[in-house]
Amino acid sequence: SAAAATLSVLVAGLLYRFASVQKSRDDVIEREQLLAVLAELSRRFFHVCREVQSIAKAVRSKIEATNVSVTEQQIQEQLCRQCKVHAKLEEIQEEVARDFGFTPEAVEAMQRRSTLDVEVQVYTEGFKTMLNDALSGTLPVLPNTEVPEALTEERVLQIMAAAQALQVDKVTEKVGRTRCTLKEIGAAMGDAQREAWDEVFESNQVSAEVYYSALAIYSKNPDFARETRNLEEAFQ
Repeated sequence: SAAAATLSVLVAGLLYRFASVQKSRDDVIEREQLLAVLAELSRRFFHVCREVQSIAKAVRSKIEATNVSVTEQQIQEQLCRQCKVHAKLEEIQEEVARDFGFTPEAVEAMQRRSTLDVEVQVYTEGFKTMLNDALSGTLPVLPNTEVPEALTEERVLQIMAAAQALQVDKVTEKVGRTRCTLKEIGAAMGDAQREAWDEVFESNQVSAEVYYSALAIYSKNPDFARETRNLEEAFQ
């Protein structure tokens, strides 16, 4: 009958709208999950890139001092092998995916479905930029990081000086009154460095990632870069 046909059309329309709303909600949930995964991936890979940058800076200084003939591509390939960049990235991808209840393949599929999402693109490009900066010997910046207004250039330098002073106190406390082997001294210095920076970050209510990103951004200023070099040289 006409009434039955009309009712069928109405029901079909309602079901379609319900499915559309459900899909929209599922898309929002997936996007939030993906952004959380990418944020954690970026955070962990950021620290890998900081290690790479330190090594790259030293390697490039040696190459420059010895006038060795080598291409930029060769330098980057050698650094990637030496620092095991790809192996570390794969390990991080597997760990983070597992922590969020996904497989690396599932995360990649979500990324493919979100290629037009601006925030996802920032993370994707940020990964490449972090690694390229690190390989060139430049301090990396964590993608999507906002530096608080209170974390000025002066404040960053103050935090660095405080961490260095605290590190000296901790080393003295650990080995100052005992006879230690060189290995024990090295271990104590490493522990003191980690403890000092952790305490300074906590007391200043700033994360390591935000601090080091601010340091990277401000280091583009020659005057600031000179100040940090002075602090580092005085500390050594």
